[in-house]
Amino acid sequence: MARKFDPELSEARRRQILAATSRCVVRKGFHQTSMQDICAEAAMSPGGVYRYFEGKEAIIVAIAEEERRDNQEIIDELNETKDPLGSLRVIFFEILKFFADESYGRLALELHAEGARNKTVWNVLARNERELKVALISALSRAQEAGKIVPNLPAPALAQVMLAMIDGLCARAILDPDYKPVELAAAIDAFVVGLLQPRS
Repeated sequence: MARKFDPELSEARRRQILAATSRCVVRKGFHQTSMQDICAEAAMSPGGVYRYFEGKEAIIVAIAEEERRDNQEIIDELNETKDPLGSLRVIFFEILKFFADESYGRLALELHAEGARNKTVWNVLARNERELKVALISALSRAQEAGKIVPNLPAPALAQVMLAMIDGLCARAILDPDYKPVELAAAIDAFVVGLLQPRS
């Protein structure tokens, strides 16, 4: 008799593979990570892994899709907020907490480096970036119209600066051995407020 499909077990196995791949990639990079490495790290047979993913590229694309899930929380906050400046201050602090885990920053950089070589991965990452940028520009524009942030700087330019700050905070996870992102919270907050708060 055929085994009954269990969606919860299937999702758990899928996430097990993604987590195992992420750990391998943080240690070795995408290109040095083999399917054998992934199977061993996930404690699954090759057949078990291939049941959920066609190959390594499919797993990498799925990890990129996970970035979209993380972004969605930020996008929802930006779309719903009545206080864009306050929301951005909270968002930056939450991002700093993410980067407190060095592996998160390393995985993000590996993922974007792979996107530069792999068009399929790039398409997913570009869509993620587009969605986040649109939400950020929209929130900044609404705040400008309401007189809550500086009106004289174009919202798209402000959004680009903020996205560059996030990228830079991610890169520091690899470049600086003494990096403690949460300790930067006060400095980042001062930058965000200084950049956006209306001048009297």
